[in-house]
Amino acid sequence: MSSVIFDMIKETTNRNRKASMKTIMGIRMYSISEVAKILGKSVYTIRQYIYTQKLGAVQIGREYWIPEKEIFVFLKRNATKRNIQL
Repeated sequence: MSSVIFDMIKETTNRNRKASMKTIMGIRMYSISEVAKILGKSVYTIRQYIYTQKLGAVQIGREYWIPEKEIFVFLKRNATKRNIQL
């Protein structure tokens, strides 16, 4: 399942050539707008997830960056229970 999610993330990033994904110490980090596109949510919703600690993020300067692992954790935690295994 994680390869499907990774492919979705990769496809979304490739579609948006202005993508600003960073790799810091070998960890892929995504901007709020990238995560919004990946999850199909608004930027405002992603910010609310960060502020309410539903989605882990790192603040670097004035920007928030979401580690790839946190996206997987978020999806696992919020997956519906209809025959889905992550």
